[in-house]
Amino acid sequence: MQAGNLRPADVEKFVQLGKELRKSNAQLKMQVFHESRHERREWKKKYPFSTEV
Repeated sequence: MQAGNLRPADVEKFVQLGKELRKSNAQLKMQVFHESRHERREWKKKYPFSTEV
């Protein structure tokens, strides 16, 4: 599809897609962040004497 024949409806669709992608990306980042924090906490419980983060 060439840039010349983009209809406003198509542009709207792309904008919507972009928003949804950003949203799901942010949710994924948060999920990974929480999981890794949880894993670190578990690690500390198992090895309280460790110098690991």
